[in-house]
Amino acid sequence: MYFRTTNILNFVLMRLKLLFGLFIASALFSCKTENNTVDARFEFDRLCGKWMDANKDNAFNEEWRRENENLIVGKGYVLSENDTVFIERLSIEIAENKVVYAAEVSNQNKDMKVPFTAVKQTNKKVVFENVQHDFPQRIIYHPTSDNELRLAI
Repeated sequence: MYFRTTNILNFVLMRLKLLFGLFIASALFSCKTENNTVDARFEFDRLCGKWMDANKDNAFNEEWRRENENLIVGKGYVLSENDTVFIERLSIEIAENKVVYAAEVSNQNKDMKVPFTAVKQTNKKVVFENVQHDFPQRIIYHPTSDNELRLAI
């Protein structure tokens, strides 16, 4: 058989275009669907209510309520043998396309709020960070059911 050079070249170019198109399509469809930006809205109403983490010596509690469309407020406290030994005022506010968690503890940080910005939000969890803060630098809320909330620092 005899092939002309232009026909072979056109055949090769057509196959390369097809392979390139398949490569692009497979890359697009294989990407993760989880959104790591604050545009994937975590349902903050899931935090509203009373939460308690009890161990043998004391119990850490958080209580949250919706204040308005862009703000939920709460308090965190530790009970030790029915005495409150630690308390903090908490808030999560959505403003200017950012979500900011803030904690205010009396006699710490000059009684100023310490902000933590949401760096990752999915429909299942939200991660707040403030790398300039001594401790904690990261706070993660991950409701695993209607009755269970995992909090990691």
